[in-house]
Amino acid sequence: RSVPAGTSREARFDLKRQAIHLMGNLAPMLSGLLTAPMTARSLGPGGRGEVTIIMLISGVVIIAAGFGFGWLARHSVGTDRFSITFWRESALKASLLAIPVSLGVGVTAALVLRFDFSATIATLVLMTLSAMASLRSVDANVLVAIDRPATVGAVNLSGAAITLIVVVAAFLMGTLNVTVAIYSNAAGIVVQVALLTFALRRLLAPQLDRYRDRKLQMKSDPEYRGRRMFDRASRSWASQVIDALVLKTDTAVSLSGGSTRQVGLYSAAALIPQVAYAIVLTIIQRSYAKSPAVSPVDRLRLLQQTCTMLAVVLVIAGAPTAYFFLPWFLGQDFVSARAYIPAACAATLGLAVIAPVIQFTSSGRQSLWPLTAISLSALVMGSALGTISNISLGIFAAGIVLAAGALAYSFALAGRSLLNVSFRGLVAHFKGGLEGD
Repeated sequence: RSVPAGTSREARFDLKRQAIHLMGNLAPMLSGLLTAPMTARSLGPGGRGEVTIIMLISGVVIIAAGFGFGWLARHSVGTDRFSITFWRESALKASLLAIPVSLGVGVTAALVLRFDFSATIATLVLMTLSAMASLRSVDANVLVAIDRPATVGAVNLSGAAITLIVVVAAFLMGTLNVTVAIYSNAAGIVVQVALLTFALRRLLAPQLDRYRDRKLQMKSDPEYRGRRMFDRASRSWASQVIDALVLKTDTAVSLSGGSTRQVGLYSAAALIPQVAYAIVLTIIQRSYAKSPAVSPVDRLRLLQQTCTMLAVVLVIAGAPTAYFFLPWFLGQDFVSARAYIPAACAATLGLAVIAPVIQFTSSGRQSLWPLTAISLSALVMGSALGTISNISLGIFAAGIVLAAGALAYSFALAGRSLLNVSFRGLVAHFKGGLEGD
């Protein structure tokens, strides 16, 4: 966006940093969108379904192996900069402990999917890197805590770019298969880990002794050991696990009663909720950036109104667009993906409406039980219908449960004011004019 005349150099630089950080947040979605036509045409519905399953498992491993250290580090470093090395060392230990478990998960997945040797090795490499999630999360959150969000954005963009480059190169050479697709995602993680480590080492080098001294102090403090340390991490870890469960509900349901081909076909229609959710996250980030002083309940109300209306617009626009666009974009093998568009639209509505609730509960001051109940209800009902009937019906039901639960929760907190939409107030909120209304 343009910068008004007279804006200081510092303000211009800050806008650029925010833009880079935002692009970094959207990088995985953009990379997936750009690689979709190549993986679809090279792998077909079955191969794309296998890659989708492996990436879902990798995402679960990443969240589980994070152990909540990333959010803890961000909060701690915000008030105690010299605690960085303590959190990095703790995260490294957690990552090393997670590797054997993640390898077991990888072997199991490869056996179930009947991978050949090369695809199995690629899966194990990806799972090993996924197990390093705790260290990667701490490094990224530390950089955000010390006001280096643009660095994190640049790292995410670099990782996504490497994944894209590998896929494009393999596609042009005619060698793109399931193994290469898995390795492309592993390569993106390698780049992220390397760049984050380099950035942190440069940051720590000038005062390394002070960081080490503070680490020794924290290691001897009972508050950061044993049960107390577990209690610190469990809350943020539980929040991240629930967030991931909600965001992957539709893909998880697609596994309940579908073959790899069906999962692959749904992954094509799932581009609708993926793009929609990226837009919703952008709106939520703008809310915090432009109106930071709004109370949590007022922010929930304003975001819920905005996201609900936006979801309806995106569904109305996205469904017919996807119907005509998918076969052209992904190839004629994905014509059957049109049957999953209604389910994808329901998932879009569910994810867009649940997003403000996720942000509301992620502060750490709100109970996780309502969000947990909503997400588990959606997953259980969706999986049951997917197994008994078909995955399209299961995903549709899961999306409706997410949306209905989120709206009921928001109404319980905001009351009738949730129904009173002021477009002027919404515009002012996202422009940073009025603090509410």
